[in-house]
Amino acid sequence: MRAAGKARAGLLRALMNGDVIRSAIGAGAILAALAAGLPASAEPVATHPRMWVTAADLPKLRNWAVDSNPMYKKGLALAAAQAKANADAAWNWTSGKPDLKKWQDDGSTGYVFDCTEAYAQMFAFMSLVDPNAANRKEWASHARIMLMWVINQAALGFSSNQPFRDRSFPAFNRANYWGEAFGLTVDWIYGSLSTSDKAQIRKVFMLWDDSLLTASTAGEEHPQPVGILNSKKLLGIDSSMTAYSQQLAQIQMRWAANNYDLGHLRMLALTSMAFDAADDPLVDPHKATLAVGNSLRSYFADATGAWLYQTYAMFEDAATVRQKLKLGSSPNLSLGIASAGPPVEGSLYGESLGFLGETLLAMRSAGYDDTASWGPQAGFFGSAYWDKAVDGFIHQIAPASYVPASESYLGHIWPIASYGDILRAWAEPDSTLTLAATVGIGDLRLGNNPDRVAKTRWIAKNVAQGGPSMLYDRAANVWGNSDATISILYFLLFGPGGLNPADPRPDMPTKFVGPSIGTISARTDWTTNATWFTFRCSWETINHQSGDCGQFQLFRKGKWLVKEWGNYAVTGLGYTSLYHNIMGIQNNTPTNLNSLYDETVAYGSQWNNDGNNGDAAVKLSVNDNWAYAMTDAAVLYNHPDYYTPSANADSVTGASRSIVWVAPDYVLAYDRATTNKANLFKQLNLTLTATPKVTGNTARAVIGDQAVTVQSLMPEGATISEQHFWKTSPSQEMDLRDKSGKVTETGLIAELEPSRDRLLIDATGKPKDARFLTFIQGTDKDKSAAVATAIHSTAGAKYDGAYVGDVAVLFPVTVGEAVKSFSYSVPSKVTRQLITGLVPGKKYSLAIALLDPDTPATITVAEDSSAPDAADAGGVIGFGFATSKTPTLVGSVAGFRKIGP
Repeated sequence: MRAAGKARAGLLRALMNGDVIRSAIGAGAILAALAAGLPASAEPVATHPRMWVTAADLPKLRNWAVDSNPMYKKGLALAAAQAKANADAAWNWTSGKPDLKKWQDDGSTGYVFDCTEAYAQMFAFMSLVDPNAANRKEWASHARIMLMWVINQAALGFSSNQPFRDRSFPAFNRANYWGEAFGLTVDWIYGSLSTSDKAQIRKVFMLWDDSLLTASTAGEEHPQPVGILNSKKLLGIDSSMTAYSQQLAQIQMRWAANNYDLGHLRMLALTSMAFDAADDPLVDPHKATLAVGNSLRSYFADATGAWLYQTYAMFEDAATVRQKLKLGSSPNLSLGIASAGPPVEGSLYGESLGFLGETLLAMRSAGYDDTASWGPQAGFFGSAYWDKAVDGFIHQIAPASYVPASESYLGHIWPIASYGDILRAWAEPDSTLTLAATVGIGDLRLGNNPDRVAKTRWIAKNVAQGGPSMLYDRAANVWGNSDATISILYFLLFGPGGLNPADPRPDMPTKFVGPSIGTISARTDWTTNATWFTFRCSWETINHQSGDCGQFQLFRKGKWLVKEWGNYAVTGLGYTSLYHNIMGIQNNTPTNLNSLYDETVAYGSQWNNDGNNGDAAVKLSVNDNWAYAMTDAAVLYNHPDYYTPSANADSVTGASRSIVWVAPDYVLAYDRATTNKANLFKQLNLTLTATPKVTGNTARAVIGDQAVTVQSLMPEGATISEQHFWKTSPSQEMDLRDKSGKVTETGLIAELEPSRDRLLIDATGKPKDARFLTFIQGTDKDKSAAVATAIHSTAGAKYDGAYVGDVAVLFPVTVGEAVKSFSYSVPSKVTRQLITGLVPGKKYSLAIALLDPDTPATITVAEDSSAPDAADAGGVIGFGFATSKTPTLVGSVAGFRKIGP
């Protein structure tokens, strides 16, 4: 034991110190050391099942599988019965093959109607939980037959476009939709598999897992360098690399937040955990340690030491990552940049958080979450990140659901503050459930977080498409998309109890801030009368990020007033500034442009998919009185090409926004746009949910019983106009047309998307430098909006702003300048002053000079070390505001500019 313990200690030190090369140390050696030297509490579960459920859970689960449990009777039991009926009608259980005229699975890498592995997964689960032993045997037999039909074809080796044999089969969309099914099925029916079955499955799993080490489905989304485990090199921290190479590596690791990458992590982890050591011999037993492919279980080391290592570094809080991974103070652009909680790829591809949850849940139940063995990343399911993910999800939904008159069959749906590529303007059914359920089931396993369990159950019951009245329908009717996992997760999350979770929102804060992706969700309350303001400015490196830094949205009393125009940007038009309530700033047109960016150039937009020149700088400040954001995003409007200067787009020298929501209904946006030459357009785009009527410098749109008024205060003489491209329906807005007006490519507007018109505020004459000051207010339809009046500083630092009612908001004309003092004038009725752009942490005083109540007061803001008030971390001070009942939430992102080779 002493020798084994010493070997284990040395091995773990090597793992924790990094630079472990997979060809030198593999999971087989690690497992051997663990088996010899770890205490029992840290050993992986040796019996089956072990992923999601264990043998110890089976008596309880079989007690749940009874008619007195409505989630079984009305959910899982019906889903299983329908699966059996569908399969019985198409499969010959004796020959082990389906009738392909009836069974709609062609073995392709995308969507199929009858997903064989999903059916096998359902049958495998029933073989565990059905109280009838004879039934369990039949379920297992059917699961095995379906599984082996796939496996025996895949075992013939990769061959393009052949059923189950294409190289992208374990990596592409099918694997994302149903990839969890393979590892879970094998684990759940392990005792029903013959020795030859296991050998064949092992062969295929090794083939698939090995291919994932170099997968390139969307953007070389695999850890690099390949074969390195638990190493700073995977994070782009390597003193032997040039600064340029380190930066490239740090940007490359951001693919760890991509849906394909997380799907590959799930496939690697679940397939490698499914097998026992006795059935997974070394390919080369003479090697003391494992080379790539020397064991199926060795791929678990890749899953945790490379994939999960990078994922942990991005999703965990940056300070925690530095401490736990012993990174010191080495600069890194990507640590913690997915730690906000909400998914970085948006409302649709946020389903990938469910992939991660499924992986971590399997590791937890199987005993592979021991941080002493596998590093701090193995314990990531215990991170506070998951609180932010669950709470962030709740903050992304509207105050109430509704049943759409045009699609009443959907039942109750919840509008969302959407972002990224989306297909629907409401909470996605799959991403809603998989995130909530995996977190909730993981918490139930430990029994230590009842409040979060209640939140996840409330989400799963109420927010998933259809609402509470369709809860059992969602759990039962899963075969239109072969969603076996959905039915299983509902069963595990609810059991016979917990079906009536209380609404958690009244006890939650009304403000949420996620600094790493520049997210704000701030509302007056959780009722249907609430006003709700959202903002975001994320890094834009991987796909499905929409070029929307600076985007804000405004919702009032059940209606979206200002919103992004939700879409899936198949034409690229949806990624442009036109649809995200941000500035369009014309750049020079580079040569040899990738067609992906044709619309980017045409509409002066931000360059997504890593085409930009770095990350925006962001500052946030949110409390009960205001929500403020400042973004410096010039790098996102420029496109570098270090090898072909004529391919650069580099004319935008300034693109920043300061925006304030003053509760409950005022929004003031101050946009700065500068180019290195004149005659390049500068335009503010606002997307509205009704057609506005423009009068002078003001536009008003009526949405049901609500209205939104937009007043342009700067630039002077701006042209304000309504604009849309669609001909007969807003669903045509993002169609691409030729000069004759003929549609050449059809755009994809999100289903039930309420946006329908755009307001364009154009700086007349295309000046080199422009400032836009815009006031937006939501009101009841029969109420008039307030009138805002511009303010300009009269002494000291240059500030612009506006007052409306009793509040004045001031913004620096130029961002980043240290403010010593400045003065401005407002009427004496203005008793609240919100000052932005100050030096964080510096103390400032406010002095009022009022000669006569009927004349304007002169306000002077000055740095004053003896003053009681200091600018918060967002650079904001509010004078005259009521004390916020909740602490001010702040956050910042430094941003960066790319360097050349």
